[in-house]
Formats: sequence, C-alpha cells, structure tokens
Amino acid sequence: MLRRLRASALVVGLALVSASLAGCGGAALPSSVAVESPVATESTASTGPTAATVTEAPSDTPVPATPAPATPSPTPGPPPQPGDPTWTYIGGVVGDSSTVLETYRATWTEPEGAATQFLFYGVTTCLRYTAANDGTPCVVKGMKIPSKSLVLLKKVKGTARSADVQWTRDAGAGPEPYWTVLVRAINAAGKSKFTIMWSADVCWECAY
Repeated sequence: MLRRLRASALVVGLALVSASLAGCGGAALPSSVAVESPVATESTASTGPTAATVTEAPSDTPVPATPAPATPSPTPGPPPQPGDPTWTYIGGVVGDSSTVLETYRATWTEPEGAATQFLFYGVTTCLRYTAANDGTPCVVKGMKIPSKSLVLLKKVKGTARSADVQWTRDAGAGPEPYWTVLVRAINAAGKSKFTIMWSADVCWECAY
C-alpha cells in the first residue's frame, strides 16, 4: 500500500513540473543540436589561431637576360687629310737690308678629335719644272713628294684650325725659299695624306 502511494505521488509531481514548464513558455529540447562554426571575418581569417598561412606562387614574369659585354670600339685609324685650305699673306718685316721676314696665315678643316698635331712642310724645289708645265702649279694632287725636298716649317696642336707660318727670304726680287707648302694631320695611329696649302707656278727658264 505504501509503495503505491509513493508511485502515485511521483507521477503527480512529474505532471506538475511538466505543466509548470509549459505554462512558462518553455520549449522542449530537440533530440540533437547542430553546432555551426562561426563565419570567419577578414579579421579572424588573418589573425585567428586556426587561420591558414597563404603563400603566393612565384610570378611567371621572365627574368631579363644579362646583356652581353659591349664590344670594344676599334682603335681609330689615321686622321683624314686637312680640308678647305686657305693661304693668306699677312705681311713682311725687313730684318736688315738684305732679308725680309714674311708671315702667311693658313686655315683648314678637320673632324673634331681626329688629329693630335698638324705638320707644315715647305718644298724646296719646283717638282714639275718642265716647259710643258709652264704656268701650272709646281705640285699637283696625286704627286709623290721626295723626302729630301721637304723641310718642316711648323707644328701645331690637333685642336688648331689656323696657324701663322713664317720664313725669311732675300729682300730683292726673286722666288720664295719654298715652292710649295704642304700640311698633314697625325695621330697615334698614323698620318694623313698631304694637303696642298699653297704652290707657286712653274716659271720655265725664268731669271731672277
């Protein structure tokens, strides 16, 4: 009898608890609950303890090839012969009763930096002295000049484009001491051809 009373009391108590929960708006828990992971924000993706480290793949941009060493510039050759020559008488100064110091001004052209020096030579003889050449220059283009006929008159720097050339001659009537003046350019690689700066004419059987 006592056991039946305890069982009835237990059933009544459970019913009262269930009714009480229902009256307060409570809802029964489902049999299983799904736990969703939080959506990662930009912050949690980069700083959270479970964030993965992302390494970018190397770029496909090609690496420029190393250029080949520059080819050394060839050693410059001999300079070209001076161009556009002019020869102008400047004046004479009487040294004594028998001599005159004469001055001539030469000008020419040459590519910048091509020459280190210019050399002026006098030619002591008229190399074309024949009757057939009377009245024509003592030296013409293309002639070979004997070394024994050359006298060095002046040297000037490779940057010069004009020079005064002087010589002394007899004060009386007569030819100049040189029949032709030649100029050439030189540098470490060699020398140019001669340029005729001035030439006297052949005077066949002239007497002075």
